[in-house]
Amino acid sequence: MWRASGRILIRPVQALARQMVVLAVTYCEAFIAEYLQALFLTHPQRMREVLCRDPGVGPDERKLLSTVLKSSSKDDILLQLANDAAAIAGRGPIRKVLHRTAKLPKASQYLDLERALVELHRLRNKILYDGEASQVDENGVKQAFLVVGECLSWLHDLALANRIEVFDLAFISRQQSTEAL
Repeated sequence: MWRASGRILIRPVQALARQMVVLAVTYCEAFIAEYLQALFLTHPQRMREVLCRDPGVGPDERKLLSTVLKSSSKDDILLQLANDAAAIAGRGPIRKVLHRTAKLPKASQYLDLERALVELHRLRNKILYDGEASQVDENGVKQAFLVVGECLSWLHDLALANRIEVFDLAFISRQQSTEAL
């Protein structure tokens, strides 16, 4: 009975496992984008490395003028420029994005994360674009989310090293439980 049910459930379970890999990569990409935006808002001078790096890469003069005219404050302008810089720095193959992210601030070691995230990204692309029915087992899903944790931990360390304010709920609850003792 379970065997027959198992055959019926294999496709939905595999589809869910593959989508969990896609979700894990999406989380990492979102975390990197949010980190870059926070870096550029905290250290606006670092946007120059991205926005002024190559002609034609950053926003053109018309877009900058439009941003200035639409904005009600300097903070609004900085937010828009930080969004633009984060979008540019986060564009392209994941390996290049990681290299750019590591080069901008004081970078910590990230080679193991790079290998794992590149491999996870490759699997995600196979799932999404090649139509390949890659088999992902429970261990594969766990490994994908371990990579998410490593990515988040690396970005956390970078944020602290660059004096970016971090809201760390895990640290707060550890601190509160220690104070209660």
